[in-house]
Amino acid sequence: MPEPDPYNTGRAYRPSAYRRRPILRMLIPIFGILILAAIVSGLCMFLMHRKTDPLPLTNAEDLQPTSPPKASPPPEELSSIGGDAPSAPETPDALPAPKESPDFAQVAKQAGEVLNQFLNAQSLEERLPLIETKADPTTLQDTVLAKPMPPVQRSVVEMQQPPDPIENLIDTYFSVAFRTENNGTDQQLILVRTRQSANPKVVVEPFLDLYGGRLKQFCETPVSKAETFEVVASALANCYNEAVPNREKKMAIKLMAHDNTRPIAEAYFSSKHSQIADLLSDDLSGFRYGQAQPCTILLRWNTEEDPEKPFIEALDISALNWNP
Repeated sequence: MPEPDPYNTGRAYRPSAYRRRPILRMLIPIFGILILAAIVSGLCMFLMHRKTDPLPLTNAEDLQPTSPPKASPPPEELSSIGGDAPSAPETPDALPAPKESPDFAQVAKQAGEVLNQFLNAQSLEERLPLIETKADPTTLQDTVLAKPMPPVQRSVVEMQQPPDPIENLIDTYFSVAFRTENNGTDQQLILVRTRQSANPKVVVEPFLDLYGGRLKQFCETPVSKAETFEVVASALANCYNEAVPNREKKMAIKLMAHDNTRPIAEAYFSSKHSQIADLLSDDLSGFRYGQAQPCTILLRWNTEEDPEKPFIEALDISALNWNP
């Protein structure tokens, strides 16, 4: 047994109690820090919820109460407010009725009746109500229109062009075979034009150019003035006429009164530098080699290229139809 300690006052020695005191001293400040952090965090969250955007600066008059917006008036009240009321959408009943397609057979029948009256007439006075012309009627006194026509062997519809939406007309071409003195046939193409709400009329300009002899007269003797004619034209890829100067650089165009008939004359044009050559090279033009069709053509006598060999030069095709 150990000897008694003379300095012992009677309190027992508890070494474990002295070991726990430092731990408690360390926990107290930690708890204080945590509590302080919680208080600061809660204060920050409270201030964030209270935060709002500042109001924009306004004038005093802007703070006055405003009246609520007016409701849009019903459509029937718009006319009393001022200004034109918007028109109501068109109903199917208000839409224009579609135009009826023309009866081409009926148009051709009526045109044929007028053509028969024209061919059977004996004088210009009888034909004037039946014709359409740009000329002064007084200038027609010395033409074939003032004389009886030879007997007709056959008259049939050759072709009918689609209606022209601008001019509102339909052109019907008739193939007419006249009987000649030697019991032959003179084939002619004659145009009868039908305009809306009007009787058909015979277009006489091409008839005078071809049957009436105006083109033939122009081609017989060189003249200085260029002229326009309405003919049936068919283009050739070469010039075979040795009387035409520099023919290897030219192409020919036959001028006829009807397809597959003997040409009244031939005209020539440059194969590279001419309006007609450009027309033939354009796939969309509708003018092809060897395909005869009515056209309006400008002709002149070329006497400059070789004065000793004058020839008829085709300058321009202004339209692939008659009486444009």
